[in-house]
Amino acid sequence: MAVESKEKIFQARIIAIIWALIIYPGMILLGWAGRSFIESAQNEQILILMGNQLLPPVLAGVVLASVLSAIMSTADSQLLVASSAICHDLKLKEDEFTLWETRLVVAGICFVSAIMAIYIDKSIYSQVLFAFSAMGSAFGPLLIGKLKGEIYKSYAIASMLSGFLLTVIIHFSTFKPEGNPLERILPFLVAYILVEIGRRQK
Repeated sequence: MAVESKEKIFQARIIAIIWALIIYPGMILLGWAGRSFIESAQNEQILILMGNQLLPPVLAGVVLASVLSAIMSTADSQLLVASSAICHDLKLKEDEFTLWETRLVVAGICFVSAIMAIYIDKSIYSQVLFAFSAMGSAFGPLLIGKLKGEIYKSYAIASMLSGFLLTVIIHFSTFKPEGNPLERILPFLVAYILVEIGRRQK
């Protein structure tokens, strides 16, 4: 996030650390409490279930509304970021995307997201883990390599594509062991090897 000055960076770090120390232990305690109080296979809805069972209807409605507002806030932010990135990266130097073209991009992203949400029969946790694995394999090795020195552009692109595509292929393949460590290890290693080759040839 943007800050007004360099002096504000230290203050922002303190606020972020305090926020994390409050939120993350609370999430862990909520999960533990949910497993103790409620016997349900719907582990991703534990906050809503506990709110309905332990709180008065008004407060349970507030909890549900807060969850939905957080989901909507994150979703619309991600849509705007994705559409802005696509419109910025695909435009030519002399051309600009019009408002209608930008809206079409947003509509297309919404359509693809809705199709994936309907037809991909997996938990939210699994989908988030897959997304983090794909992005980590695509950009993680490249970031590590950039800390060591410059990398050839062709090897950088090959590293990103190989890490991302290998994660997708392994994720949707039937040949994978229980827990699927290949999805999180093999693509990263392949991408990192390409980064090292490109860095040493520089």
